[in-house]
Amino acid sequence: TAITSIIIPNEVVEIGTGAFEQTRYLREFKGKFAKENGRCLIVDDRLVAYAAASPETTFELPAKYGVRYIDDYAFDSSRNLETVVLPENVEYIGNYAFNNSGITEIAIPANVKGIGKYAFCHCEDLTAISVAEGNEAYSSASGILYNKDKSTIVYVPNKADLTNFAIPETVKTIGAGAFEGAIIEELVIPEGVTAIEAGAFEGCENLKKITIPATVTAIDDTAFGGCEK
Repeated sequence: TAITSIIIPNEVVEIGTGAFEQTRYLREFKGKFAKENGRCLIVDDRLVAYAAASPETTFELPAKYGVRYIDDYAFDSSRNLETVVLPENVEYIGNYAFNNSGITEIAIPANVKGIGKYAFCHCEDLTAISVAEGNEAYSSASGILYNKDKSTIVYVPNKADLTNFAIPETVKTIGAGAFEGAIIEELVIPEGVTAIEAGAFEGCENLKKITIPATVTAIDDTAFGGCEK
């Protein structure tokens, strides 16, 4: 949609998740729920949406708003945005929350308990994801996001340096969209991995060779979508 500005009337009491998906030309919100000079909408403890065409490259979400949930598609198509700083009170990051945004790095706060599927999908400039010490659900190593015990690869940033990357022996599951769009030509999946989930290697256009061990018992039909080589 080509909307550049939107006014939320005082009569509105609720805004659904993903309501402003693909509003890539939206520069500001006005009226009820608009915060931070119109750059975002916050409803109760949810950051519902960020103005995708806002010209600023950095957005720091103040803790004073008490946001616990980053909604699905909240930062969708925010191509100008390079840095997002989330406060410690954030507990959940929704599906496709940063889809197609321009972020280059992001730190997951200690209190985050859940990250939705494809949260960082099509983030073509993302080089690294870090996780705060004390987080009980997630961990990171070399900029790659895992669950806490590293039994699941959650997400490999599109611009991560995978030159010498080897999947840790602790990994049992390659999560949904884990390597989506990653720049990788060859990969050996180690013994012990049992599942490759939906879209795990979707869009890996440079992937030429992958070795799958006998321990893998489940491969989703869409796991290698768009791997043309």
